[in-house]
Amino acid sequence: MRYLVDTCVASFWLKCRDGVDRRLQSIPKNDLTISVIVLAEALAGAYRSYDPERWMDAWHRLIAGWT
Repeated sequence: MRYLVDTCVASFWLKCRDGVDRRLQSIPKNDLTISVIVLAEALAGAYRSYDPERWMDAWHRLIAGWT
């Protein structure tokens, strides 16, 4: 089964929310997907953050292996 992750869920995962982390860790990475709209929102938010380089890197690491 494939899962489309939205911006809020991905953001919670980056911020290490336990419930989200446990659930998403139980799903194989190749079953997780993200839309280009969510990716654009995430990267725009990272770019406008207090530490853009850190958050851009975190997003890229998070979605590595996702479709």
